[in-house]
Amino acid sequence: MRDDHAGLDAAARGRLRDALSRLDGDPGPDAYAALSALVAPTEVRVEAPGPWLPWVDAARRAWSVDGRPPAVPGLPPCLQLARRPAWPGAPAMAPDVGCAAAADCPVGRCAHRGEAKDGGAADGPAPLRFGDAAAAARGAAAAICAAWGHGLSPVFDDWLSAMRAMNPDVGPARFEFSLKRAGDALAPRLRVVDLDPGAVDDAAGAARRSQVASWYAARSTPAIGEAARQFIDLFGVHHGPRAGLSVGLDCPLDGGPPRLQLYAHQGFGDQAPNRAHLLAALRWSGADPDAVARMARLIADRGVALVVFAPGPGDPRGVKVYVAAPFALAAPALDLPALAPPPYAVDWSLAVWRCGAGGLAWEKRDFPLAGHPQQSAGPLADFVEGLPPAERTRALALFDGRAFLPWFTWNSVRPGARTLYFHAR
Repeated sequence: MRDDHAGLDAAARGRLRDALSRLDGDPGPDAYAALSALVAPTEVRVEAPGPWLPWVDAARRAWSVDGRPPAVPGLPPCLQLARRPAWPGAPAMAPDVGCAAAADCPVGRCAHRGEAKDGGAADGPAPLRFGDAAAAARGAAAAICAAWGHGLSPVFDDWLSAMRAMNPDVGPARFEFSLKRAGDALAPRLRVVDLDPGAVDDAAGAARRSQVASWYAARSTPAIGEAARQFIDLFGVHHGPRAGLSVGLDCPLDGGPPRLQLYAHQGFGDQAPNRAHLLAALRWSGADPDAVARMARLIADRGVALVVFAPGPGDPRGVKVYVAAPFALAAPALDLPALAPPPYAVDWSLAVWRCGAGGLAWEKRDFPLAGHPQQSAGPLADFVEGLPPAERTRALALFDGRAFLPWFTWNSVRPGARTLYFHAR
C-alpha cells in the first residue's frame, strides 16, 4: 500500500502508515480502532489528492464496520467518506468536461485519473460528475440504457417522477442501481431502487404508504396490485407507518413488462418485531408450516434486514427475506451454503430466500462493499472476470467514470450469477 500521504506532518504520516499497515496485516477491531482514533482531525489540508486515495479507502472500510463516518473538513468532495457529501454551490448537472466539484474544491484544478499529465496518464482521483442525486440517477439510467443502444427509458422517467413526488427530499444516497450478470452475459435491464429513509411521523408515513399502494396498483395486474396492498398492510401491523418502504424498478431493455418490488426495511435493535414480520410474510406468501418452522429456528438468534414483495408471473404473493449471516454459516435445512468472502468485503452477509407459489428456496447472498469509490478495482474486476470480450467491454465502459462516478455498495452472488450494486455520483 502506498504511504506518501501529502499534507500531513511527519508524526501524522507515521501514525497513518502504522494504522494502514495494521489494517493490511490484520484487519480486525484493534486496527480499525487505531485508524478511527487517527482519522478524526478538525481540519485536513490536502495539496494533492492522489496520495490520499489509500487513506480514504482504509478510513471508509473502518467506518463500514464501526458505523457512520465523520465529516473530515478540508478533504476534496471526491475524497469525502460519506457516500454523497454536500459542497457549496454544487451544480445539479455535470459540466461538459471535468469535475462537477472543481469550482468549490479546496485543492482546485487537479489531474484526474486518465487525464494526460506530463506525457502520461494521471493517477489522481476520478472526478465527480453530479452534485445532485436525482440528476446523477438520471445520468446513470441514461448510461445503462445507452450501453444496449437505447435512449432513456420512459418507464424510468415515470418511476423517478413518482418517487420524487412522493418524497421531494432527495437524500444523499437515495437511488441505488444494480447490474446483473448470469453466466457469461450481462442482463440488459435497468434496475434501480428508491431507498426510503422512513417517515418523521405517523401521518406522513401513512400518507406515503397509501401513495405507494395506489401508484403500484395502477401499474400492475389487479391480483398483484391487491397483493401489494396486503403486503403493505402486513408491514404496518408489525412496524407501524414510519418504517421505510423502498420501491424498486426492474425494467428489461429488450422488451417485456417492467417488474416492481417493495422493500420493507426492518428496525435496528430489538429483533422480535422483525422476526415476527418475516415469519408472517412467509405464511402470507404460501410457505408450508415446516418451512416456516425451519426458518424460525434459523432466525432465533439472527437479525432480519429486509422483507421484500417480489411478485412474478403466476406468483402474486412472492416475497424475499434477507437474514444476517456470517459467510461461514451453512444451514443445510434451508439449502444455505457457506461462502468464502472476497478480500474487499466485510465479514458478514445477508442470506436471501424466495418464497411463493414454488415454496421456500435459498436464492443468493448479498454482502456490503466497504471501500471508497476511488479505490474500487477489486469488486469490478471480480464482476467482469470470465465475461466474453464484448460484454466485458460493455461493463467496463459503463463504469469508466465518464458518465458518472460509481460508488459500489453491495455485491450479490448465487450459483451462475452475480449482481453489483452502486450509487451514481
